[in-house]
Amino acid sequence: MRVNKKSLEELSRQPPPTKRLILWDDKLTGFGVRCSVGGKFSYVVQFRIRGEPQLIMRTIGDYPAMPPDEAREIAEDLRSAALRGRDLDADAKKNAADARRLAVPLAARGLPFLVLSGYSPAQQPAAFRAGPYLQKPAHPDQVIKLLQQILSTTRS
Repeated sequence: MRVNKKSLEELSRQPPPTKRLILWDDKLTGFGVRCSVGGKFSYVVQFRIRGEPQLIMRTIGDYPAMPPDEAREIAEDLRSAALRGRDLDADAKKNAADARRLAVPLAARGLPFLVLSGYSPAQQPAAFRAGPYLQKPAHPDQVIKLLQQILSTTRS
């Protein structure tokens, strides 16, 4: 099955499966759609980090909130990085820890910053709740607009 808008629309009109299943894309190895018994569809990607025996599966996002082309692009990036020996998800977790260490002194000094995260504000550390927040996926125009608002309030 080719994971695209047409196939997912068709799939969503079908009754939900009786058990969770994954339908794999016929073009991009390791990319697919997980279908839950409740009728939810999530994009997944499966890969091995170069030189590592463990098979890793990551959830990329949900349909229809994320378009299939965007999910495919993310899957390609994750697989490509894995072939080079990198786990982008692990890198992102390390970067999040670095961001927390940076957010605490910024918040303490009252300096503005923007939080862009896949987690809800309630799930964020207290330091992250001190500033403006956007939930992923966010369009670049949303990020620019919010940054402009932050800069305009700090200049006045």
